[in-house]
Formats: sequence, C-alpha cells, structure tokens
Amino acid sequence: MFAPSLLRLGLAIGLAGQSYASPSTPPIHTRDDLSDTPIPIVVWHGLGDQFNSDGMKSIQALAEEIHPGTFVHIIAIDEDPSQDQMATFKGNVSDQVSKVCEELAKHPILSTAPAIDAIGISQGGQFLRGYVERCNWPQVRSLVTFGSQHNGIIDFRSCGATDWLCKGAMGLMRFGTWSKFVQSTLVPAQYYRNPATEADYNKYLENSNFLADINNERELKNQKYKANLSKLTNFVMWMFEDDDLVIPKESSWFEEVNGTEVIPLRARELYQEDWLGLRELDRNGGLRFRSAPGKHLENLSELLNETITNYCGPWRRTFESEMRDSGDSSWVGSETNWDVDPPTDEAHLFQLIDHSILTPNEPQTCDHNHTIIPTAPMTTSNNGPSAATNGDAIPKIGPHPGTISSSNQYTSELKLRRMLKDHGCDPARQDNYRLQGVQLIENVREYLQLPVRTFDTACTYFHKFRLNFRDVEYNYQDAALASLFVACKVEDTIKKSKEILAAAYNVKNPEKSVTPDDKMFENPGKIIICLERLILETIGFDFRTRYPQKLLVKVVRDIFGKEDGKPFFETAYAMCIDIYKTFVPIKRTTFSMVMAVVELTALMTEQHIDRVQEYAKTKRQYHWGSVMETMLDILDLYVQHGKSTKVGAQFDQNKIIDIKIRLNNDLDKAFEPRYLYYCSRCEAEDPQPSTPASATSPATSTSWPGDGKRTVKGPEGTLRFVFEPEAALREREITEGFFKEEFEEYEVEVEEP
Repeated sequence: MFAPSLLRLGLAIGLAGQSYASPSTPPIHTRDDLSDTPIPIVVWHGLGDQFNSDGMKSIQALAEEIHPGTFVHIIAIDEDPSQDQMATFKGNVSDQVSKVCEELAKHPILSTAPAIDAIGISQGGQFLRGYVERCNWPQVRSLVTFGSQHNGIIDFRSCGATDWLCKGAMGLMRFGTWSKFVQSTLVPAQYYRNPATEADYNKYLENSNFLADINNERELKNQKYKANLSKLTNFVMWMFEDDDLVIPKESSWFEEVNGTEVIPLRARELYQEDWLGLRELDRNGGLRFRSAPGKHLENLSELLNETITNYCGPWRRTFESEMRDSGDSSWVGSETNWDVDPPTDEAHLFQLIDHSILTPNEPQTCDHNHTIIPTAPMTTSNNGPSAATNGDAIPKIGPHPGTISSSNQYTSELKLRRMLKDHGCDPARQDNYRLQGVQLIENVREYLQLPVRTFDTACTYFHKFRLNFRDVEYNYQDAALASLFVACKVEDTIKKSKEILAAAYNVKNPEKSVTPDDKMFENPGKIIICLERLILETIGFDFRTRYPQKLLVKVVRDIFGKEDGKPFFETAYAMCIDIYKTFVPIKRTTFSMVMAVVELTALMTEQHIDRVQEYAKTKRQYHWGSVMETMLDILDLYVQHGKSTKVGAQFDQNKIIDIKIRLNNDLDKAFEPRYLYYCSRCEAEDPQPSTPASATSPATSTSWPGDGKRTVKGPEGTLRFVFEPEAALREREITEGFFKEEFEEYEVEVEEP
C-alpha cells in the first residue's frame, strides 16, 4: 500500500536549517474550540511515495472512520504528483521543511486549530521532527513515526533493476556523500551517518545538511529545538523488527549501533545531556517506544489504526503516562518524583526501581525475585484526613508502617515468560543479548583469571537484572560487566570497576591493550557503579547463589572414580558453563542441574548411561521431572544456538535433535508436562501467544506490547529487604492488630419537623 523507503537506516545528526517563530499574537480559542471535535492530522509520506497515492488516501479514510470529522492534511512538496515523488529523492531537506513551516502556519484550518497531530512515514518521520524543532506552529501534540531514521542510516540499499531514478541517486551518494552538491540535492544523503571512526564522524558533523542539525549534535546546541520537542505530549517511535531497508533498524529508536554493540537511547549522551529534550519528555511520560513484527512498513494499516485510535482524536482527551519505572513498557507517571536530578549524569538509570510496592490493603504479589509484603494495613496517611467514618471515632494518624521485600530463589518457566511478555521484550534481540552478555562475562573472567564461582554468581545476577528491566533502558554489556563487578565483591575476588572495563576492552582489542587508569573508562565506570545499586535491589540483597561445578566433581567421582571420570568430566564441565546461557540457574536446584548435566553428557557421548541411571536411583533428592526439564532446556540451547556454546559445536545437530525427541517421547509416555508447575488454564487465558518450548528463549516469535502494570516506590514508608518470607508474614500478623479498625453500627431515629 505504501511505497517503502529505499534506504537502509543508521546513525545520525544533520546540519543547519532556518527556524520559524510562531505568530506574535496566537489565535484565541473559545470553549467551542476545545470541544470533542478531533484535532487535525498532518502526514508526511516516505521515500518514493506521493501525496495522492492510495496509501495516503487510505489514511484519510481511516482517520475519518476512527474519529469522525478529522481533517487530514497530506504534505505535498510539489502540486504535481510526479514532482512530489521526485522531491523525496532530490531536493534540500532544510528548504523542504522551511516550505512546510510556511504552508502550515498559513493554512486556514491548521493554523487556527488548538494543536495538530503528526504522522511521519519512514523518512517523513525525521522531517516532521525537524518541523517540530524548527517551527512547531501550529503546535504538534502527538508525533508518531513509522520506521524513521532518527539516528540516520549507515548504508544505501540496492535499487531495482529498472528503477533508474533510484540507481542514479544512490550512485551519486555512494561516491560523494559529503560533497556540497550531494548534501544539498540528494535527500537520503542528508540523513546519512556512519560514525565508524572519529574521522568519519567529524566529516558528518562538518558536512551534514540536515540530520546533524536536528539531532543537535554539534558543539553549539540550539536550545529552541530542545524546548519545542519537549512540548510534545506524545512522541511515539515505531521500529520494525525485521526491517532490512532501514540500516540499522535501531535508528528508529535513536539507538546507536557500532558493529555488534547497540547503545540504547537512554544510555547515549544525546539523552543524558538532553540535547533534544527527550529526557524531559521521558520524565513527563511522553516518550513511547513501540516495535512491530515484519519488514519495513509491513502491516502498516493495522499500526495506523492503533496509532490513530490511541494518540489522535479530540483535543481534550487524556493519555496514559509512560513514565519510567523498572523496565516495563508501561510507565507510571504521577507517583514518580522527577524534581531532583540523579547524583550522577547517568540519567537513564534514574529511578529504575525494580520492586512492585503494594499499598496497604492490596493483595500480596510477587515477581520472579521478590515477594512484596506490606507490614500492616494502613488506615490513614499522615498527608490528610481519612474518609468519613460511622460515628465520632477519631481516625488513627501515624507514619506509614513500611514495606518488606523478600527475595525468591527460584521461579518457574511460566513466570519467566510472563515477565518477559510484560516487559514487551523484543524476541529478535532477547536471546542474542543474553548469549552475548554471558559470553562477555566468561571472556572477562578468563582474562582476569577469576574463579568459576564468580562466573556463576555474575550470570545469575545478570539474568535476574534483565528480567526486571527492558532492553531499551540499558546496554546489555554494561549490565553484564556490572553483574561481574558485584559478583567479584560477593565472592571476595574484588576488582575495581575500571579493571573490569579495561579487561573487557582488552579482550575485544587484543592488539591495542590499555590500563585501567585510562581516561576512557571514567564515564563507563560511573555507569557500572550506578548499575551496582540496581542489581543489589534486584536481588533483594540476597547473595545466595548456586555453584554446580563443585558438586559435579563429587558426582562424577562417585560414579566413575577419580581416574576413569576425567574424559567424561571435561565434556560435563563445559556443559556446566553452557547452562548459564539459559535461565536454568534461576529455576533449578544445584543437584537437579548437576544430574541433568551428567545424564545429558552420558546420552551425547553414549557412554556409561546405565551407571548414571543407577546412581540417580540411589539419591532420594533426585527429581525426574526437574532433571528432564533441565536437559530439554540445554538441548534447546544447543539446537538453536549451538555455535555459541562450548559443547553444542562439538556434536552433530542431528544427534542432538534425536536425543531431544527421545526425551520428549519419554515425557509423553509418563504423561508428564514439558515444564513443571505448568498451568494450562493460565496459558489459555493469556491473550498473547505463548513462548516456544524453550527456557533458552522465553519470548515469542512475535512482538508483545508490555501490559504489566508495575508501581514505583512511593514517598511514604521504609522499604526493607528480608530473606525469609515466613518472618515477614509473622511480622505483619503481629503489627496488623495495631492498625485494625473496629466499627459499631447503630441507628438513630430523628423526628422530622
């Protein structure tokens, strides 16, 4: 329906453009202006499209269907449709934005409306953002972009065999990107940005005609851009998960991509120093990240339907705030105190509290790592009087009794899936980040010659942290290194944050090693220390972890003896490292993990199977269901990501699949579920699709919007961490009596005069 962009997206910032001020005397709107009449919508189409295409007409029809009476204005750079299409390839973008500013300011309907909503398709998204920053009159309420190149592109896409217009434009861009002619003539070149090296980045800053300016990336910042963009009520950014036209696709979310490393917006200097007002907009709950399955602009009609329904419509409508809490894609706004800046400049870490705090009379809930228990049913707060009571009893007034957080050592597969769904995780990146994070911990551990206990603890903390925070809120490499930093303290193998950062750098760049006192580690070191606090709160200050390697040595010796078990132990030990690339360590006990590793090693090597099974029968703590689930989780890892593991790459894939089929058949014969504590009814009630049967990948093949509501820590009461849930419940029972209210009901007859 829509002509897709012919470019691959990347990273970006562009050059100057003319600014337009709003009229000195703005229109005065009466009460009738603020009625339920929907405000107008302005649409800027993408590369290769034109203002009168069927796709643009369908947007007008869709808006009228959803919000009857909506006026939709399609931006046209030229009145001739063919010339308007040509303008998406050829022209000066800054001049085009200036022209749009003038036209909208003079438009008889748009200029007199209380505000407008704006929808940008592909490159039209960053062009509309340029309009908001430079002009913003009429003022934009909701800015929605679909697959836009907010952080630029790093590559140009090949054109079709007969698309000579595209071929000519792309040829010029590839061989003269930073020439004055190309930057003032060819549209895609004006949001090209590839900061692979410092020299490339400097060329971009010096020569970019558009993106470097609207991203406010040059040394002199335009404060008007920041002020205008922060005035938005909603800034919705849609990214397509399988986008192969926008390179990198993460540009749609302002994310920086450097090789295999993806730096989320909130971890970038652009956000932390608030060059564009995005941080302020985020504080107000208006910055919204959305992802959709499919390629560039796939299923756009459905997304437009959702967008126009949720973010357009009457001027008086209200929008749910998405203020940042612990990583959910749903944000809580009114309860978060944004009046004080964080103690460091890592603003993207500010107030990422992972606890779900209950108000006194709410039921108890728990996440994978915490059980939150109010210590008593609070009757009134000290901020105001209570509701009216029956009689003359004076309500109790006193301090909030506080809240207790109690850690949970184990969780179930179903709970893991729900947590990831509630956070709106991107399945395409979920497994990749987890595998790369654990591998980074292993590489740094080997470089620093740390014991395997530290590795076990770091991976456990890393998994728990990622279950509490969304990927867009932190860099997974920072989380991995921070987890290792905390683990070093817990296991008494203390390393400074800069030592860990230097080791990670040297592992990645062995030919150019650096020392920990290098200045490049100053800011990353602060991030690691800031993340340390979040990790401690995530685990509830409960430092108990499991170390299967020690028990593995004992079990192998018991079965095979000291000498005969050495060849078997080598494979089993490597598998014991691989197991930390799954969520098994936060699901199973040490003995279950060890027995699963031993049995699976015997099956894969086809050695000593009978001896292992006989040994298992002699152990009363052996639980067949737990061991089977763990073995299948490990096999899922080897089938899906065999090359990223130590053992999976050593065995034939067909053999691994055969073992997996055999184990599944054994479960079927025993009428046992694939996962323990599995709730079929809960799964059936879940409106979203379930995760494939894999603990390695507890995310679905489609993108889920986060629907979990999590509250942030309120200003009242003290949050305490307690290791024993039973002790917390006992404390609540003791204190409950002091806050209990008793009422007497009585009737009084009153004579009417």
